[in-house]
Amino acid sequence: MTLQEGVNALVGRARSATMALRVYLVVVVLTMAMDLAFMTDLASRIGTSAYDLVSMVSSVAMLITMLIVAGWIHRAHANLHLADLPDLEFTPNWVIGWYLIPIACLFKPYQAMRELYRNSVPQIDQDASSANNTIILWWSGWVAGAIVGILGIFVFMADPDSLGTGATVMVLLVSASDLVAGWFLIQLIDRITEGQSRTEGLSEVFA
Repeated sequence: MTLQEGVNALVGRARSATMALRVYLVVVVLTMAMDLAFMTDLASRIGTSAYDLVSMVSSVAMLITMLIVAGWIHRAHANLHLADLPDLEFTPNWVIGWYLIPIACLFKPYQAMRELYRNSVPQIDQDASSANNTIILWWSGWVAGAIVGILGIFVFMADPDSLGTGATVMVLLVSASDLVAGWFLIQLIDRITEGQSRTEGLSEVFA
């Protein structure tokens, strides 16, 4: 595959990734609304079947979104290697693999995204943007959601009868973190894809 073919493929994957993320964020908002309802008297009117349906849709949407976004991340990093850039720390396969490794998943994907942005967007645009803040906010949302989710699992394992308002609050915190991470990830996808797809700027981006 040539670099230009890789960039063209990235543009298509970016469209799919941002669309999937937007749909997922809408589903997350619906899930949060259901969680809030179950903390009030509205729960009896809604019923558990509706809640179970929204939860199932949320889980499916999350899985599909993760797979689509992973495809975009892999392609974006692969383009850096097609451009023969020097001193790249992350390979396309390991960029995805780091998300699955305990402890390392808390910092390696952040470093990989920072490397991807730095090598994809022209320096002049990096200086004029809030790229660093966007990456930090994206990753803060991801890590916060992961930590709260893990804590919730340990709490449930220690006391299965502890489910209730406290558990619902933790679920809401995870959902809020997902909203933050998803919103800023969309911005990163747009900026990085635009940086790599500027035909007139390829020599500048991949210099």
